[in-house]
Amino acid sequence: LLYQDTAIEDNLTTTHHSHMPQVSGHSAFRSLMLLFALSFHRVFEGMAIGLQQESNQMLSITVAIVLHEAIVSFSLGISLAQSDLSFKSYLISNLIQCLSSPLGIAIGIPLSSLPYSTARETMSGTLQGIAGGTFIYVTFFEILPPELNSPSNRLWKVFFIALGFAVMCCVVLI
Repeated sequence: LLYQDTAIEDNLTTTHHSHMPQVSGHSAFRSLMLLFALSFHRVFEGMAIGLQQESNQMLSITVAIVLHEAIVSFSLGISLAQSDLSFKSYLISNLIQCLSSPLGIAIGIPLSSLPYSTARETMSGTLQGIAGGTFIYVTFFEILPPELNSPSNRLWKVFFIALGFAVMCCVVLI
């Protein structure tokens, strides 16, 4: 009976309303959580750069991270722009995002200059493992699911994911 009353009411009026709560696909909370996860991830990426002992390894990792972060920054920027953040909050979010990697580098460089010891190598390996883990988490749980759950252009999305993986493999090999 309630469904019939709603259907009759919808036919009588030109505006459609629903008794179900409206859920925004780009809420400010979701965007800020993505910002937090990515900033945490970037600190550890910066540490991975700062912990490198050889300049060719540092350059290789830096190029891979810059390519990766350009795409992630674009995605995060779109997510923040589509949320209901104020202009001031948007600027602060971008500032946090921009300072995360340099903070990690600033933490990693002094750690890499410590004298060789098993403890330093263990700490370095652990921090690089956390950086890799946050990369995997952010990629597979924060970025890809919303994109692949959207029914439009799925084949193209999978193609470009594979292309991006291939490009990153080529960058690492070069």
